[in-house]
Amino acid sequence: MPWFSSWFKRSTPKSRIRAPRPALRPQLEVLEDRVAMNASSIFDAGGQLVRVVVNNQNVMIRYDQTGAHHLANKVLRAHVYRDPQGNIGISVVYTTFKAFDFYTGTFLGDNIIDYAKAYDRSGNVLIDVTHTTGSDFFTSETTAAGTRLIPNPPGIIALLIHPYQDSNGNFAKEISRFDTVTTCKLYQSDSTGVHFLAKDAVADKAYTGGPGWSRFGSGGARFVLDVTHINDRAFEFTNTYSILLGTNISI
Repeated sequence: MPWFSSWFKRSTPKSRIRAPRPALRPQLEVLEDRVAMNASSIFDAGGQLVRVVVNNQNVMIRYDQTGAHHLANKVLRAHVYRDPQGNIGISVVYTTFKAFDFYTGTFLGDNIIDYAKAYDRSGNVLIDVTHTTGSDFFTSETTAAGTRLIPNPPGIIALLIHPYQDSNGNFAKEISRFDTVTTCKLYQSDSTGVHFLAKDAVADKAYTGGPGWSRFGSGGARFVLDVTHINDRAFEFTNTYSILLGTNISI
């Protein structure tokens, strides 16, 4: 049983719908033949790509220019972020539903199934957390102004929200709205509006930053978008390439 469906202790139908493949046909370049459950990437202060993958054995691995590095076991989900000083942090949710900041060593809370954070160009933080009560799910969002509850839209049983810093240095979000255990719709919310991206998928996105304001990288804004389809495949898209990260995936 996919770990996502184990969150839902309810009678929700567990039909499995395979996600459509993207129109862009990526090159086959599987990471060490591992199956990805969750992939999240960021650019470091030098503009180098850092990728964190949680495979189907709940092992968290970091991939960077120096190679692959085993970080932790019994991991449910992980999201990378870049702080205002350019340091790379990782928000980690373990299979015990306890969340930690892997970079600072800070305990983030219990009964959490997803935790993601981002900083804008001014150093403001945005944190989105999805909690479980055992039968229901709710998402909270924290900014400098405080914490608020984000209500699930009608017909939606759970939200997974992954904030990121866009090419202008402002906040944007990848949002998955789950209407059943194994079906959802993925949207991107940014300064241009809300855009549908895919069915039955979750995603993380990051930019190096745009010219004129960013202290990170050079040559204009580059992006990386990691998309994991439910029970299907994970892909990574950038300005210059697309690759397959893994197959037979369950988020």
